[in-house]
Amino acid sequence: MGRGRVELKRIENKINRQVT
Repeated sequence: MGRGRVELKRIENKINRQVT
């Protein structure tokens, strides 16, 4: 149940890093 959430947070973190 927490795996999807972690994956979503990881993807958002990657996008946030690329945008910065």
